[in-house]
Order: sequence, then structure tokens, then C-alpha cells
Amino acid sequence: MKQHLSAENLQYFDDFYESLQLHGIRYSEVDLNQNSYNYLLDLVDAQKDGMTAWQLFGSSPDDLGKNLVVNMKKLSPQSQLKYMLLGSLLVILGILTSRVSWISSADTKLSLVYILVMFALTLLFVGFILKVFTLQIKLKSKVLGYLILWLYCSAFMTAGIFAIKYLTSMTLISVPIMIGRTIVIVGGICNILVLAKLVNNDKKQKACQDEK
Repeated sequence: MKQHLSAENLQYFDDFYESLQLHGIRYSEVDLNQNSYNYLLDLVDAQKDGMTAWQLFGSSPDDLGKNLVVNMKKLSPQSQLKYMLLGSLLVILGILTSRVSWISSADTKLSLVYILVMFALTLLFVGFILKVFTLQIKLKSKVLGYLILWLYCSAFMTAGIFAIKYLTSMTLISVPIMIGRTIVIVGGICNILVLAKLVNNDKKQKACQDEK
């Protein structure tokens, strides 16, 4: 379907689709794809009548994407929790990876308090990031949205530095070296598989859009 668009309208639609994916991070993927397809159909029909995308929609691709997701169905709390847990587990895996030795045979010493605090902080961080994307859609000022995001990221980094400085030596537990190495290897493989799946899904979506 996209091959029927002129170069100008195709560029507009591609920009709109990117905006939709960016601002629709907390929304149903099925709804995003269905709405983008409906807009594509409208644009193809309008082009036959000699109209451009700007004339049809009357706004920039970014604003069109923002306005569309406002009334769409959000991801369920369970789906959002999956993203939050994934982020926290990645942080814990990163901590373990930095502590496990591949040379020494000594057991790995980890602070249980530090791990729990970083797990909780990451849950809050990812959850708030998802909310910030929604907030940026509602805010008229992009600068204010980016400022809120910058302040929160700075606060998270400060909390992380504080945790590293004061909590890494509290309530140490001993992790057998082989168990630690196994967790790191298995976790790394899982991360690669998840990343490959995300990339594959993205390719399928783009291919589907191109076919339409």
C-alpha cells in the first residue's frame, strides 16, 4: 500500500509511524498497527483526490502521532510490570557480571541490601519512564517534558551512586563462583534472545507496513 504514496506523503507517513511508536510505548501494539493502517488507507484515498498528507491531517507527523495515542487503550498493568521487572533483572545481572571473577576461584561477595535497593530503584525508574512518555504527550511544552525526564534520570543516577558508595559493603552474602558464572552466562544468553526477538518483531512490523 505504501508504494502508492508520493515521495512527500511517504515521508510524512514514515515520520508519523515513528512518532506513533515512540509516543505509544505504553499502548497496545495491536491498536497502534491498526490505527496506522487506517491512516494509511485515508492518505492513499486522499492522494487520489490530489491532496497531500499535510492538507489531509492538518498537523505535523509528530503532533498527529501524539494526538492519536491519547485516546488509545494503554498496556495492561501486567504488561507494564513485565517491562519494569525486565529492567530490574538486567540491572541485577549487570551488578553480578561486574563482581564475578573469571580468573580467581574465590566466591563472589555481594551486598544483599545493595541488590534489593537497586532492584527497587530500577522498578521505580522504568515505571516512571513509561509515565513520562505519556506525560510528554499531554504537555504542550516539549522543553518541560524533557526537563522532567532529565531531572528524574539525574535523581536515579544520584541514588545509584549513593547506593554504590554506602550499601555495597552491607549484609554481604557469598555466591559460589561457579553459580555466579553460570548465572552470568545464562543471563547473557537470555538477553541476546530477548533482543533478537525484539529486533525480529520490529522487522516483521516494518515488513507488514510495507506490504500494506
